[in-house]
Amino acid sequence: MPAKPLTLEQKQDAKRLRAVYDERKNRLGLSQEKLADEFGFSVQSAVSQYLTGKIPLNIEISVKFAERLRCRVSDFSPSMQREIDCLSEYASGNASPCGKPVGASVKPDKNIARFEFLDVRTSCEPGVINDDYPVAVRSIEMPVEAARELIGRADEMVKIVRASNDSMKPTIQPKDVLFVDTSVTDFKGEGVYLICHNNELLCKRLQVVGKVLTVISDNNFYKTWPWEERPKDTRIVGRVLRALPMDFKDFGGDAK
Repeated sequence: MPAKPLTLEQKQDAKRLRAVYDERKNRLGLSQEKLADEFGFSVQSAVSQYLTGKIPLNIEISVKFAERLRCRVSDFSPSMQREIDCLSEYASGNASPCGKPVGASVKPDKNIARFEFLDVRTSCEPGVINDDYPVAVRSIEMPVEAARELIGRADEMVKIVRASNDSMKPTIQPKDVLFVDTSVTDFKGEGVYLICHNNELLCKRLQVVGKVLTVISDNNFYKTWPWEERPKDTRIVGRVLRALPMDFKDFGGDAK
């Protein structure tokens, strides 16, 4: 009997997993052969089949990949992470994981948009040194209609990060929450992007000046530089869609 074709979501999971693997393999000293041996596979091609979307991920192999790549499962498979979280909830004493029988697929509410919140502050000059795909610590949820109206998108490729530096002022203030389209990994016209540069996650404007693609800080105190002069490993990791101001007003009465 022929194998069941992978769903679009499963194919996207494999694509994200391959991107994380390609980005980290040299730094972590990994190869497909080494992973196959550590995972207990008899042939290296088994790892390749997961990375190329020939066979779907499952919870066990997802956890193994996340452990060796030093990331969270949600960095490449948000749906698999939900299943893991629900099973963990079940193991802690609930009658069933998210109201589902053990082993059942956990389907998200299609009327709710869930944006994963990443525990990282995007910075500009000198930047904040981070893993390229930081660990998600919480999420923001809102009705899909509200998400489309406010953010313009409601899919899982939109992630949330925080700005921490003033190099994009006045456009982006420190601590603003940025909604980022992580499916964009190439220049798609003038805009504000997240870039991984010298192991730093930076928020910068990319703009063609004359005929030269240029990296710009909206705060004139910071230097601009041509994209073509970037180090080989510098890359775009997403495009900023919206910035949510986090200018809290202090009325005193600190909680004790």
